[in-house]
Amino acid sequence: MLLEQPRRRSPAQRVSYRAAPPVLSPRIIAPVRPPAFGAIGDAAGAAVRMPLVSLLTGNAVNPGEIVQLVIKPSRWFILLNSVFFAAIVVIAVLGLQLLGKQLLAPGIISIQFGIVLIAGRLMWSTVQWMGRYYLLTDQRLIRVCGVFDVDIQSHPLRAVTSIRLYRPAGERVCNVGSLEIIGPDGLMAWQTMSKYQQVHDTVQQAVLKAKQNGCCG
Repeated sequence: MLLEQPRRRSPAQRVSYRAAPPVLSPRIIAPVRPPAFGAIGDAAGAAVRMPLVSLLTGNAVNPGEIVQLVIKPSRWFILLNSVFFAAIVVIAVLGLQLLGKQLLAPGIISIQFGIVLIAGRLMWSTVQWMGRYYLLTDQRLIRVCGVFDVDIQSHPLRAVTSIRLYRPAGERVCNVGSLEIIGPDGLMAWQTMSKYQQVHDTVQQAVLKAKQNGCCG
């Protein structure tokens, strides 16, 4: 009795079974929308934007209020805010040396003490600069400053009575400028800005637009 040999399939007839790749159901993730910022001015870059947003959302900006402009003072603020104190220290040390008197210790120690005082003042001005911001929203003008306690001053756009651009001698030398804004709560100053003319025009247009449109402050 002959046994039937199994037939061999040709390569074209071979059937391969492969596991189908798993089908992953798409997950729908709601996008996280940051607060609406119209423009970021001066040195307010991405590195300082996130902590600034957290600060403004919790303290300075009201719910539904749109921030249109964020401005940080120029770094010249550190020097200009310290130059008067430094001049007093230099004059005092030189005056005592010329009069034959010495400050706290003989020799060069008095000069070193004056240098330490000036360096301390520069460090304090740097900390003040780090916490200072100027904001324009669709409703208000805001100044945020302070080291240990955050000081927030604001004027509704409709209530602003005067906007003046001024540049003292020191700011003219450094090519910076400041804004003097007068409102119901008195004087508010935006100091030592590098793009002072552009900021002045933007703020003035925002105030005029708010008054024309009857925007509530």
